[in-house]
Amino acid sequence: MKRVLPLSLSILALAAIVVGCKKSEQTVTLAIPCGLTVPLREAMAKFESANPGVKMEGTFDNAITNALNIKEKGNRPSLFISPGKREMEILEEQGLIDETTKAAFGLFRLVVVTPKDNPKDIHSLAELKKADVISLPDPERNSIGVYGKQALEKAGLWDALMPKGDEKILLTEFPITAYEMIATGKADAALMFENCPMKTYPEKLQKGSVVIVGEVDKSLYEEPLCYVACLKEGPNLETARKFIAFLADPATQKLLSENGLDPLNERAQEMLPEAIKNPVVAAANATSGEPKSTASAPPVSAQARPLKPEELKLPIKVEAYYPGNPDHAYLRELVEGLPKRYPGKVEVEFIDFNSEEGYTRWHDQRGMSCGGILLNDAETFLVNRKGKTVEVTFMMGEESGEWTRADLYYVLDKATGKQ
Repeated sequence: MKRVLPLSLSILALAAIVVGCKKSEQTVTLAIPCGLTVPLREAMAKFESANPGVKMEGTFDNAITNALNIKEKGNRPSLFISPGKREMEILEEQGLIDETTKAAFGLFRLVVVTPKDNPKDIHSLAELKKADVISLPDPERNSIGVYGKQALEKAGLWDALMPKGDEKILLTEFPITAYEMIATGKADAALMFENCPMKTYPEKLQKGSVVIVGEVDKSLYEEPLCYVACLKEGPNLETARKFIAFLADPATQKLLSENGLDPLNERAQEMLPEAIKNPVVAAANATSGEPKSTASAPPVSAQARPLKPEELKLPIKVEAYYPGNPDHAYLRELVEGLPKRYPGKVEVEFIDFNSEEGYTRWHDQRGMSCGGILLNDAETFLVNRKGKTVEVTFMMGEESGEWTRADLYYVLDKATGKQ
């Protein structure tokens, strides 16, 4: 005879099943610098494949923004990733980091960048003395600034460039601001890490407005390491520790290198703290699952030359690839407002590349590693700026120097015949 449970017991049994299912789901959350989106997304996918039932979720933003969201807003991801030591120190000073888990899995190099036309003819650290304005991320908040200041001090340049009342170095809140100052010609030079977009998207440098003119002598600054550590409070910390070990695995180091981050190779395992070394997660060489389809859209590198706006055929499909977070809401508003400006002639789509589908389209199909806008699959156009024809690539954010709202309107006005 079949036994029927009382309703109250049935509900309790169902609740126990639900709780059990939730317990088996392992979600590890990560705070990741946006410049490391590609290498970390690839490593996260590989880790998920090697560990069924584990879900890796990343928040991609400026490293200092991620740190302040943890320090001041109470965010508690499982793991914090820092591009250098300063952002990690901000959380260590608050006692938020589990120091027994802190490890390094990559490194950066310091380079000198200038506007593409390099009006001050600067080609090295020593020649920064030619500059009137040098942009540098604030060392109090950013690792790039820490190592940049170290190099300038050791080279005997800091005091020469920062005389009271005539300071040539302008400290910026974020690295992207220092980059934008170069791109817009508001600074003559800057010190940056050779990373996104300089390393992860080299084609951009050939089309854009920023160029690397020299590498800084490594003896002038500490080695900038890419750090990862667990927070003392966060979800699924045991699995998070396994991911730290996974990042040091030789196969993962190779994967990171292939996707734009200079690896530590065997040093990564040598530098693992004792609390992480054993056990190193198994199946590091597992395949990442079924290959993702890349047939639905051409890569941006397929564009052979800059287009004239008149070459665009109607209707124009505008695809904007950016994070779907509040910092990029203004870009979404701009793009989604285009059909009203060009009724019946422009179709738009905003793709959040932090989503699974968006990342596949952005990175795997389009071959992109920085945000950008495509018009009928093209990104680079000939634009008239104050009577001069220039090449404009719609990459990174508006007003970053790569493009402006006026540039976008110029191309679409010409293409649609808008008066």
